[in-house]
Formats: sequence, structure tokens, C-alpha cells
Amino acid sequence: MNPIRVVHITENPIAGAPINLSNAMNKWSRGTIHSRHIAMSDRNENRVFDSDLLTTRPSDQAQIYYNFDDADILHFHNFYDDQDLFRRYPDLWHVALKKKRVIQIHTQRDIGWMDIEAGLRDPETKKLVIAQYHPRQYPECEVVQNVVDIFDDRLMPRPIPYSKPRVVYSPSRLRAPGWDNKGYDETAPVLQRLVNEGVIEAEIIYDQPHDYCLMRKQIGNIAIDEIITGSYHLCSLEALSMGLVTIANLDLQQMETLCQVTGSTPAELPWIRASQYSLDVVLRALTKPEAELAQRQAYGRAWMEKYWHPAGIVAKFEKIYREMLR
Repeated sequence: MNPIRVVHITENPIAGAPINLSNAMNKWSRGTIHSRHIAMSDRNENRVFDSDLLTTRPSDQAQIYYNFDDADILHFHNFYDDQDLFRRYPDLWHVALKKKRVIQIHTQRDIGWMDIEAGLRDPETKKLVIAQYHPRQYPECEVVQNVVDIFDDRLMPRPIPYSKPRVVYSPSRLRAPGWDNKGYDETAPVLQRLVNEGVIEAEIIYDQPHDYCLMRKQIGNIAIDEIITGSYHLCSLEALSMGLVTIANLDLQQMETLCQVTGSTPAELPWIRASQYSLDVVLRALTKPEAELAQRQAYGRAWMEKYWHPAGIVAKFEKIYREMLR
């Protein structure tokens, strides 16, 4: 069986999700997928992510042309024809129209600053959406999991002794609309109050390179994703992989989506649910001996190994690709 040649195309890093998927396909498909990733940039402000081929790096031009022409599948992320790639190399859009195409959505609908509808309007393009907040806005899309390589050293548990539980929180923006709102204004005062009372240690990580963010989280015990929208973000998956007790205000629709894509039951989901009104109480409870924090940390990691193993997620994408190529 010949390997499927896939090129992932994205305008910006999208928290590292597309490059994570591309790398996982090469590592976990056992040679059945050969994947490359093309992006305009590897950073959002100071948040630097892994990268492969960059449209802004002239030395990558030959590899961009070669891999694009060689691809069986073009896998777009958020943007479709309105990509830096096609502004720099407009002839490649004519090549794209002859290829099998996928559009995968990672952002809320009607965001206002990009046309994510173009790929969704194309009847010949396979439509996917990540298993977070978004399926409720994109009923026309098949739901897929975001890949995290839980066996990457940066995502392995690194338990260290502690006198007080250490809480980490990494809002990608201090303030943002809609699903991007990680509740900084509601979360930061709670953390500061508990630190002042000597209940916890806490670190807010903001606008830092991804590797630095992961390094600081690895020495934590509790991670706060967000307590506002009813969903979760990629940082939840990273924290659970590291064995951190992970807090997010999952609503019932989000829990149902997670159970549908993983086969887990609602009772098995490892997230600790908290809202802006209950975060203080939840954090205080987790510091008590009866909370069995270490056991909760180990449970989150075990759940990821069972329900979010990268090999299983890559196999689902390979099934999608092979059905497209029939």
C-alpha cells in the first residue's frame, strides 16, 4: 500500500494544532502517511510554535512546490483560498483545484476577520471540525480530535515534590471575544487571592514561546484552561498529558461531543468543572488531602493514553483520506 502524501496548509500556527497533526502522521502512521506542513509563520506575537515549511522563508520555496505538486491530499486549516501561500505563489491555486481537498475548522464562525466559509461552500472539499466548542456552529462538518503527541518529552509527566499545589494558567490573550475568551479578568483575581492566603502557588504564563509554556506547566499540579465558554482548548489536552489536574467549565454539549469522539463516558471525563463563580471553591477543595491530588493527576494521564492516543487519532484521519481517494 503506497503512503498517502498529505500537505497541511495554514496561515498561522493555530496554537500548534496543524503542525502537531502533521508530525503525528509521520510518527504514528507507520509509514502509511507522508505529511508536510506549510505555514506563513511559526508565531503569534511572542508565542513561537514548531514549524516545517514557511512561505516567508525563501529557502523553502523549492520544497513547497515539490510537495504541493506531489500531494494526494491538501489539508487546509481554517483558511482556504485566502492563504499567504497563494498570494505568494498564485499558480499553486490552479494545482490545488486538481487535488483532493480537506478543510478543517479550528475557530468560531462569523469571527469577522477571515472568510472561513469558502472551503465550506465547496462541494468537492471534505469538511472537518475540531471536537471543542465548534461542532455546534458547524453541523455540516465531521468532528475530529486535535492531536497531541502524549509521548513527546515535553508532554510527559514530571512530578516534583511540593509544599503547596502549584496552579498554572496560560491565557493566549488577556481579553478576547467569544470562544477565545479564557476568562483572564475572572481567573487572575482568584489566583492572586489564594496565593496571598498561602493556599497555592500560581503562575500565569502569557505571550511566551510554546516550549517555554510547556516547560513551566510540566512542574505544575493543576492547570486552568478556561472557565467561561463551556468548552476547552488545546492546552487542556497538553495539561492532561502531563498529568495535571485540569479545570475547564465543560457544558453538557461539550461533554457529549467528547464522549462521541472518544467512546468515553461522561463520568470518565478527567476535567474538573468550574465556572467563574465556583473556581475559588474548586481550587480550595483540590488542596485538601481528601482531594487525592496525585491520584487525580495520574488518572488524567491514564485517560489520555486510553482515549487520546495519537496512533488512534492518526488512524481515523487515514481512514478519512483513503475514503476520499477511492
